Amino acid sequence: PGGVPDIGIGAGQAINHNTTDQYVAKIDHDFRLNDKVFVRWVGDYPRSTGAGELTTYGGLGRIMRGFRRPSGGFIGNLAVGYTHLFSQSVLNDFRFGYQRNRAFTNAFPSNVPNFFLNDLTLGFGSDFFIPINFTNNAFNFKDNVIVTRGRHAMKMGVEYNHDLETGVFDSASRGIYVFTGLSDFVNDIPAVYEAQIDPNTGQDITTSPYHQRHFRRRDFAWFFQDDWKLRKNLTINAGLRWEYFGVIKETNGKQAGMLLGSGNTIQDQLINATFAQVSEMYKPNYKNFAPLLGLAWDPLGNGKYSVRGAWAINYDRIHSDLLSEPARFTPPFSAYGIGLNPIYFGGGCPMPTPYSVANVFTSPQVLPTGFGGGLDPSTNYLGCGFGGLLLIDRNLKTPYVEQWNLSLQHELVNNWMLELSYAGNQGHRLAFTNDPNRVTGGYQGNPSTRPNPLLGGIDYLTTSGSSNYNGGSVQLKKQFSHGYLLQTSYTYGKVLDIQDDANAGDFIGSGTGYNGTMDASKPRLDYGRSSFDIRHRLTANGVWEIGQMSKQGPVVRALAGGWQINTIFSYESGRPFTVFNSVVDYNGDGGGAAQAPPTGNAYDRPDVTSLGNSVGCKSPHAYVNGLFHPSDFTQPPTPRDGTLGRNTFCGPNYKGLDLSLVRNFRARLLGERGKIQFRAEAFNALNRVNLYLPDGDLGVAGLIPNPVFSTFGKSTQAYSPRELQFGLKISW
Repeated sequence: PGGVPDIGIGAGQAINHNTTDQYVAKIDHDFRLNDKVFVRWVGDYPRSTGAGELTTYGGLGRIMRGFRRPSGGFIGNLAVGYTHLFSQSVLNDFRFGYQRNRAFTNAFPSNVPNFFLNDLTLGFGSDFFIPINFTNNAFNFKDNVIVTRGRHAMKMGVEYNHDLETGVFDSASRGIYVFTGLSDFVNDIPAVYEAQIDPNTGQDITTSPYHQRHFRRRDFAWFFQDDWKLRKNLTINAGLRWEYFGVIKETNGKQAGMLLGSGNTIQDQLINATFAQVSEMYKPNYKNFAPLLGLAWDPLGNGKYSVRGAWAINYDRIHSDLLSEPARFTPPFSAYGIGLNPIYFGGGCPMPTPYSVANVFTSPQVLPTGFGGGLDPSTNYLGCGFGGLLLIDRNLKTPYVEQWNLSLQHELVNNWMLELSYAGNQGHRLAFTNDPNRVTGGYQGNPSTRPNPLLGGIDYLTTSGSSNYNGGSVQLKKQFSHGYLLQTSYTYGKVLDIQDDANAGDFIGSGTGYNGTMDASKPRLDYGRSSFDIRHRLTANGVWEIGQMSKQGPVVRALAGGWQINTIFSYESGRPFTVFNSVVDYNGDGGGAAQAPPTGNAYDRPDVTSLGNSVGCKSPHAYVNGLFHPSDFTQPPTPRDGTLGRNTFCGPNYKGLDLSLVRNFRARLLGERGKIQFRAEAFNALNRVNLYLPDGDLGVAGLIPNPVFSTFGKSTQAYSPRELQFGLKISW
């Protein structure tokens, strides 16, 4: 009424159907006493209707409006092994592995673009980054030799990996319309239009020869390890591994990267940066040497005590997606073009016109001539700037982690063991994404001005991240005997980092809300608890075999005998989350909230308030009703960084009890070994509501001031309720 749209709460249910067909074939054969061969093939056909799986802005609303992301594919895994015993002291083990992964995710309906409102109250269409269609073929060759000489047990080996990826990634290929509000949406007045295009033609990427890409990657490794039994009660472990993780390449040369200009800082270098086809996305690294030292010691020599300790360095392969996506989406082969409405931007680049239902739902898109402003041949810049650039530091290093641990085991009485342990690690040169094209207060003191305004917001991948973990645990274990097993473990640990992982939003319910740091020049302001940090973890599991009850009558034996009961209980304290703002650019750097959805990153955080820098670890009811209110937080005087830390608030805890009941029945009709096994399993047997992290976005909360409608500080989703599963296995 009066031109002001009504806002209400809608409730509904989306039922997702997941189906997986699997088959397994395995052959084992001993040719001679010294030669063994096995071959195994596993095939999986997973399918999903994709209901309830939308993850980007307005996901819940889009789910209720019927939008889906159906997916399917095939996963095939071949394993071949050949073991040859040359002598009692020399053994060779060869393994070959092949995996084929065919995966696709589609938009439903397939011709509906994405509509987003800048106030984030509405969304239409499936997730903007689909459809996706990939075929991966991975080959692995490994050969190990084990040699025993006196007190030494030596192992040495080599490994080779060859990965091939063919696929299309049609991110934003259906188009993205952004509206300033609900009124403009109703009146068909979009403010911004974004689409993935071939920048040479300005047309939809799906019609381009650069649509499909073929990437390959090769890895090599060798190692040597010696387990030296120095004394009867002391063994020393020492080893060295060398690894080379190959540089990912597009087989037809269709890969591009950013070439930085001159300057002392990354901001200065971005001003004159250009784009070009590159033969290598980054430089190879041949210095990945990983040593290992360890010991196992029985201090009293009576088998009642055991002391174990180790220190090692392990290198990590950067995930291929982080490397292939920048190669895929960078000019001159691909780009995200931007169209601006002159009503709001005083000119700007052409929008797809006329804006009509027929035009909007045309697939592939029909874009105006020169959409994106054309490609500058000297710099490969789009004349109208870019949206969502993904770029790579050409001096990437191989991430690695130092790990150390110490444990003490003591046998209390027969079959009962107590273990005290400590473990720690330090991550170095971890994959890290940030947007360096911004300066707090704005470039040269002009608020919201970027060093290179044509680039806009970028995700720039480096290996400058770090992390550390320290944790201690106590475990009490009763080995299986007298028909039962018991084990319980408590761990207290702490994980600290600046960024959880590049694009950590893939971690379901993480509450991270952003990539990068609040202040591009002061990343240590984001140093705090990792989103994966679980401070307290308690687990207990048990197995009880009731036995055949041979001393009981036939009825009791038939009904109660032969059953096995298994149980697992787990408790985890709440994971941390951050309060941030996706609408207001507190520090005036032009990033974070200044980037329109769906590709914008919400870096900015408010000031610490009367609540303090940490709140949470409450009962589930507190997160359903709302942990806090927007008025509890204070906006910093702009332009300035907020004083609130990252991941300082504690989310809801997790409790789960799983139960299973198993019984084996002899099946004489199937032969001597004939057996039928019945299983009844209950996951989350007590049907406890385990909540996701609450909404920490102050920006959306400010646009919906009525606390009844606002989700700020509230958990609106939960993990799976009780699930019952029954199975029957026949073997002969």
